Amino acid sequence: MRILSIAALAAATCATPAFAQDADSFTGPSISVFSGMEQINTDGPDESGIIYGVTAGYDIDLGKGVVGIELEASESNTDYCESAVVVASDSLCTSAGRDLYAGARAGIKIGGSSLAYVKGGYTNARVDADYVGGAAAPTVNFSENEDLDGFRVGAGAEHRLASGVTVKVEYRYSNYEQDVSRHQGLIGVGFRF
Repeated sequence: MRILSIAALAAATCATPAFAQDADSFTGPSISVFSGMEQINTDGPDESGIIYGVTAGYDIDLGKGVVGIELEASESNTDYCESAVVVASDSLCTSAGRDLYAGARAGIKIGGSSLAYVKGGYTNARVDADYVGGAAAPTVNFSENEDLDGFRVGAGAEHRLASGVTVKVEYRYSNYEQDVSRHQGLIGVGFRF
């Protein structure tokens, strides 16, 4: 949550001077919060969970089209635990940690205040692992995390309301090192300055 709060504060601070824009324009900074469902695919079992986060971006309205950049920080509650990994009473739990994204998007305006877009860029996900040795090995406990680099592609639609509030739906696919991938569907609410 600390990452999300810092990103929201930074985007709001940088974006305050541009309130007087045309209601149909997509030019300028924006910030949004989102939540949705995800499925993480690995060599082991596939796991599903909830993702939530914040996106900050800057778009340039080209008339019928829009191009922009995005930064995103998100968290997930997706995890998996397995017992009897090495000995009968041990357990190993892995969980999806924070995910950072930097990329670009390009879209086509529909009806002036709606946008259909595609996106792509770099993503870095953290995976946390906790091992507990249990009764057979009570002193063998450890926690580790690993960062996985990857790429993300996606598509979505955003609608701008007259007040500058935006709503969006988005699907995206991320592919990371070590044969890890994510499918995510989300909805978001934001503000365009």
